[in-house]
Amino acid sequence: MERHHIHYDTERRSFIFPLDGDHAGYRAIVPAEFLDDELGEGSTQREREDWIIDHMVDILGAVTARMGGGIVTEPWSRVMVEETTP
Repeated sequence: MERHHIHYDTERRSFIFPLDGDHAGYRAIVPAEFLDDELGEGSTQREREDWIIDHMVDILGAVTARMGGGIVTEPWSRVMVEETTP
């Protein structure tokens, strides 16, 4: 995942990035509150983006489970997925 694909949505207070491959047409949403808990409220945007990149396997695992109707356990249950509009 390249950093420039991750953007921060101020209205949603979340980091959002598009998914590809089997999940094309969807995007992952990582709430800032989740990152506050993981990194601390004083962490920078770069530190947050680095954390997302470093934990991409876990994030994508949560996305796959959600999309397949599986159970997602804490803390990964805080990661959301939504369909993008065509």
